[in-house]
Amino acid sequence: MDALLRPLRGGVVAFLMVAAVATTVPEAASQTSTDPSTQQQLRAADVYPRAFFDRFYPLTALDILNRVPGFAVSAGEELRGFGGGAGNVLVDGVRPSVKSEGLEAFLSRIPADAVERVEVFRGAQRAGETAGQSLVANLVRSVTKRTAVRWFVEGEWAPQGNVYPWGEVSVAQRLGAWRTTSKVTALWERQELASGARTERDEDGELMQRIDEQIPATTAFVDLATELKGPAGGGDLTINGRARWRDEGRTADRLVFEAQSDEPDTADGRTTIRGDVQSWLGEVSIDWTESATRGWALKALALGTIEAVDSRTLTTELGSLETMSRRTTFDADQASLEVLSRATLGRVGPATWRPEFGVEVALNRLSSDFSSFVEDDDGRREVTLPAASVVVTEYRGEAFANLVWNLAPGLVFQGGLAAEISRLSVSGDAENARTFLFIKPSASLNYTILDALQLRTAVRRTVGQLDFADFAASAEAEDDRLLGGNPDLRPDQTLRLGFTVDLRDSDYGGLNLELFHEWTEDVLEQVILPSGASGLGNAGTARTFGVTGSASLRLDFVGLLLKGARVQGTFTIAESVVDDPITDESRVVTGFEFPDINLEFRQDLPEWRFAWGVFWFLPTDTEDYFTDEASFRRRTSGLEIYAETTRLLGVKFRAEVREITQRRFTRERRFFAPSRAGVFVGSETVEQLQGPFFELSVSGQL
Repeated sequence: MDALLRPLRGGVVAFLMVAAVATTVPEAASQTSTDPSTQQQLRAADVYPRAFFDRFYPLTALDILNRVPGFAVSAGEELRGFGGGAGNVLVDGVRPSVKSEGLEAFLSRIPADAVERVEVFRGAQRAGETAGQSLVANLVRSVTKRTAVRWFVEGEWAPQGNVYPWGEVSVAQRLGAWRTTSKVTALWERQELASGARTERDEDGELMQRIDEQIPATTAFVDLATELKGPAGGGDLTINGRARWRDEGRTADRLVFEAQSDEPDTADGRTTIRGDVQSWLGEVSIDWTESATRGWALKALALGTIEAVDSRTLTTELGSLETMSRRTTFDADQASLEVLSRATLGRVGPATWRPEFGVEVALNRLSSDFSSFVEDDDGRREVTLPAASVVVTEYRGEAFANLVWNLAPGLVFQGGLAAEISRLSVSGDAENARTFLFIKPSASLNYTILDALQLRTAVRRTVGQLDFADFAASAEAEDDRLLGGNPDLRPDQTLRLGFTVDLRDSDYGGLNLELFHEWTEDVLEQVILPSGASGLGNAGTARTFGVTGSASLRLDFVGLLLKGARVQGTFTIAESVVDDPITDESRVVTGFEFPDINLEFRQDLPEWRFAWGVFWFLPTDTEDYFTDEASFRRRTSGLEIYAETTRLLGVKFRAEVREITQRRFTRERRFFAPSRAGVFVGSETVEQLQGPFFELSVSGQL
């Protein structure tokens, strides 16, 4: 216990020392200008100037958006292409032209001092930019701020007493009419999960083995991302680039105790599973948007991403005399390429009708090589799996049309129709070629009853993005699971019906609530492949229904003790149903997590130059189904406490303790033979503890 509390005690002392010597607070930057390049078609429902967020001492654009009342940043869905997975944030009126980096990472590039205001409106005013989103934020950058620099340094103390560094630097610079924004991130950390009770039992519940396990994991990466934006050819030209190197290592060290052993406290064997993954990624995009001088705007995008991933897993099993009894290796090398081009022409401005037309073409390619060898008393031999070495290639084209129609004051219709055709081929150890045609309609009706209240009903059909790695063989060494590749996969298709209520008050916060029902065809589940191996396959139709939303509420009205306090959170409470492809019984969809509820309480005390808060993550349950196994995971509630001050040298000091109560992860694996349609043959229970971790960061802006 002392080892667990040591980082907490040291961190609290360090933070109190910082607060005690604090003397100054940075002045809020003056942000009053308006960027004339901002798209005028956006009709914001609420405008939050930069000064509104000063009491939160934000350092990045992401920090600012996370403090918008009743708004939660959404990166969009994992859908095919660039247009289908739009998030709910625009920057200077247009969607950021990044893909692999993700929306939140892009927003963390932008220093807070480079932001002028945030506009929040309901429903996309150009449907193609934020398709399917009921609440959209437009981040407007300043044209008067010449240079903004944000820096961040953090040290993390783990229960074992180790210290792990993390650093970031972001620079926004205006060069005449051009703007650059760049960020460099470097991180190294080690996390350790300790398992106190990995137990294996037979079909009668009798103990067979007990395993003590330590799982240290390390992560190191360097990420460089940059943006250059300025006028060119009668419009705005944006060039984005990114390069990333990442190295991950994970070791599971297991001491095995047999239940029938004459010496129950002496290990009867030892298993070590060492996994290493290295990856390299590069991405470049060029985006040009025509100035909306004639009521119409042309937008063209070209984007390319390349990534290489090399992974190796070595499992060594030792007997009671530390003599090797078995060694297994898994090697997987993958290289992927995505190239896409997209063009849209849309009407902008205050017109009653705002149509948009466009096309998108793309090439996706994955080369995967997998090999596995076993070495024991019988020698060294190769383990063969279906589709161990494959090349997957997809050519895809899409034509689409979207419409925003102001039917009446406060009543807006949004509709869209897209037709997609693709050719997907698999070569190598498995051969197949298929052509797909998908029609993707969408429609929504937004009714603003009052300035503070809007209702929205929407229906949309989407097509999921296949993970080409599922076409190839793979292994999960820690669970002793081999999976064959499936060349016959097709993307799932989802029809979503939703009804949204958006309520917001400039003084006290907001609530965005959606009731939804989804029907998914060709849902992806683990099945028995024609080769007899287990792998991912299409398994009929699934339904998911529930409620999702975000909320923010100021608590000043409660009393003086809660002055400057706010509670906000995101939540999804849902159910899912699918017919099991193995047992033909109804169950939840594999990987479905329920519920997903995160809450934050924060109190800002500007006169003290101090803020504190609490994050609370509610327990979640997840079910996973394989051909011969059912797995039930539970994660207990998590609690994080933080405090921050700006009283020293004009910078922010923040102390945070994560996993204060040691978050517990429990998993029960239930095994069947020859499949889950057969008989129950045993179980394994795994319990892991994580935390607490103490973090102390220093950050500021120049």
